[in-house]
Amino acid sequence: MSDFCLGSRAMTCIARRSYLMRRMCARAGIAAEGVQSAEPGLWYEARLRCLGCALSERCNRFLASPNATGRYDVPDFCVNRTFFAEQGRSRYVDGRAAQ
Repeated sequence: MSDFCLGSRAMTCIARRSYLMRRMCARAGIAAEGVQSAEPGLWYEARLRCLGCALSERCNRFLASPNATGRYDVPDFCVNRTFFAEQGRSRYVDGRAAQ
């Protein structure tokens, strides 16, 4: 099945990178749903950067590696490192920044 004139390979790639971004949110300690609803423009921009990133395999390897308990980290190579750092400062819960 194709959508928006994209073939199945492109759609699979989009879905995979979308999944990686959600996993990176979790690894960074950020509620993806909260950011999506509180900052939809920022979320959209970050999603586009992730979709355009050429390092998805490296990202996948990083996410497969164990992380220290209670430590939220995002690798230096991540195109959304700044986005995750900024969102991490104001942890989102239910679409609102947590106090």
